[in-house]
Amino acid sequence: MGGTSEDLTADLCDKSCKAQNFGFFGLQGNTCWCGSTFGRYGKAAHFMCSTPCPGDMNQKCGGEGINSVYSVSD
Repeated sequence: MGGTSEDLTADLCDKSCKAQNFGFFGLQGNTCWCGSTFGRYGKAAHFMCSTPCPGDMNQKCGGEGINSVYSVSD
C-alpha cells in the first residue's frame, strides 16, 4: 500500500509507488495502492471513477469500491 492522505493526488501516489519499485498505482478516495500487476477484476466503466482526489479536485481517485489505475512514471 502506498498510504493514505487527505492531500492525495495522482502525482503523490505515483511517487510513493515508484519509490517502492512498483509498476502500477491505484487511487481510491484518500488511499493510494501500489502493485506489480492490475486487472484482476477487469476494467470498470469510466463513469464509475467519479470520486475527486482530496488533494486536487480536478483529478479522479476511483469510486465506490473502484480504483483508478495508472502506470508508474519513468
